[in-house]
Amino acid sequence: MPKMISAKGTAYQTCKKTKCSTCGTKDELTVHHKVPNSILKAYGIVEVPTSIFETLCQKCHAEYTHHENQLKMRMDFLILPKVYRDVTHKTDALKDPASNIKDSTRTRFLNELSFFYRRTVTMENIDGMVMDENRCVSGVIPYEQMSKMWLSDFRSWKANKLITLELERHFEQ
Repeated sequence: MPKMISAKGTAYQTCKKTKCSTCGTKDELTVHHKVPNSILKAYGIVEVPTSIFETLCQKCHAEYTHHENQLKMRMDFLILPKVYRDVTHKTDALKDPASNIKDSTRTRFLNELSFFYRRTVTMENIDGMVMDENRCVSGVIPYEQMSKMWLSDFRSWKANKLITLELERHFEQ
């Protein structure tokens, strides 16, 4: 079983190595969460394996953060509209007294919305439910899939970065 540590506070600093795992510099090192903090928070994850941390220098960390933000925007563009439409449709159907939905459908919608909002949704409290964009993805994609996607993306980014660095070294000669 992998060693688990807190994703909050400074416990993850114990994962810091002596050089950047990408470019090899020993200056201005940081510890990078391969699965972003916003994702961990959205899923309520407080303990993570040490393998989700990577030592990067400030420059590589900034480059990956830029890449990461672009990926988040693409995900929001692809996922959020569908989730929003689905949640809005179900909420509107439940609120509309003329919708004549069956009790079994009403129960299913309330259960799905409860899963999405991560709290019990009833006919009495449905008006108070506000969609939080950070929870949209967590209400649709299981954490195991989401963390695999982020870890895979980081590996891909790092491989491309290493190739770029090697080409730069080659052409500097």
